[in-house]
Amino acid sequence: MKHTPRKRWGQHFLTDKNLLKKIVRIIQPDPEDVILEIGPGQGSLTELIAPRVKQLIGIEIDSDLFKLLREKFAASNCQFINTDFLKVDMEQLPFESNAIRVVGNIPYNITSPVIFKLLESLKLWKDIHLMVQKEVADRLTAKPGSKTYGRLTVMV
Repeated sequence: MKHTPRKRWGQHFLTDKNLLKKIVRIIQPDPEDVILEIGPGQGSLTELIAPRVKQLIGIEIDSDLFKLLREKFAASNCQFINTDFLKVDMEQLPFESNAIRVVGNIPYNITSPVIFKLLESLKLWKDIHLMVQKEVADRLTAKPGSKTYGRLTVMV
């Protein structure tokens, strides 16, 4: 199924297989890992991570992609929830572990709210791997007093 990215959700999909493999190498998924994938989209990253971990829960806002993901990963260790990540009660997600690893390719327009939401429930996460636009990465790593230094930098 060909899916046209929707502007209202800032959708952009990772399709470069080499880049996806590099991301997986950085994450280093382990057979005991429990993964929360924010916005799995068409499942390109999910495909590479799911076979290597105990459990993967993907939160996908797009109902068309949610259906695609459920079909594509029906006979696997994956579970998908069709909702807005920013409205999810993290404590209610059906994780099989207390040390959850977070992965996501985050649209620019919701990067700060996603990061702030993750920071609210920091005790749940073992680690967090987010792909963000360069401008956001610059803000995350800004030096005090620089032009890009701000609330996001301080909170992280």
